[in-house]
Amino acid sequence: MQFRSWGELHSFMTTPDMLSNVMNLLPTGTYLMFQILAPLTTNDGLCGGTEKVLTSFTLCIFACFCALLSFTDSYVAEDGRLYYGVVTTKGLWNPALENSGLADVIGSTYVGGRSKYGLKRQDFINAALAVGVFMALTLLSDNVTQCFYKSVSPNLKKTVPILVALVTGFVFAFSPPARNGIGFAISTTQISLVSNPMNV
Repeated sequence: MQFRSWGELHSFMTTPDMLSNVMNLLPTGTYLMFQILAPLTTNDGLCGGTEKVLTSFTLCIFACFCALLSFTDSYVAEDGRLYYGVVTTKGLWNPALENSGLADVIGSTYVGGRSKYGLKRQDFINAALAVGVFMALTLLSDNVTQCFYKSVSPNLKKTVPILVALVTGFVFAFSPPARNGIGFAISTTQISLVSNPMNV
């Protein structure tokens, strides 16, 4: 993607679609959910052995969620319903599609638009970056640092999450459009199709 002037770059950077793309790719929901649970799992940072194991387990589970959600997408079928599924090499897999009688569905997989719903290298990149952002933000949050490494520098706690968010946000801004998977915002096109199924 090339820009002939700073004006073109600024116009791209401030479009709602670009901002929505960044928000869909960053693990905001997973991070907020962990922050709600962190005071409980860490005992407000006063960790014993049990709390450390529980917090580590919770971190791993949420990191896996970050990765898995990067491989989900959705499409609007001809019946006007929105279906979520897991992206595979064959298409969008959803057990609810089996025996649905919908067009372009083979078994439990929607195979229409395979170029859009097929598994891509970018999905793995997005998953890795999402997990990286999540881990950087959570590992340096107050409760977690008090639990595992109390001597960490306050400046490090402030600067690293900001730098990670800025760098990955910039990378995500120029990434291909985000998938509209589980937990992500539905695109305006999909909202229109759900509201007017005859347009499908």
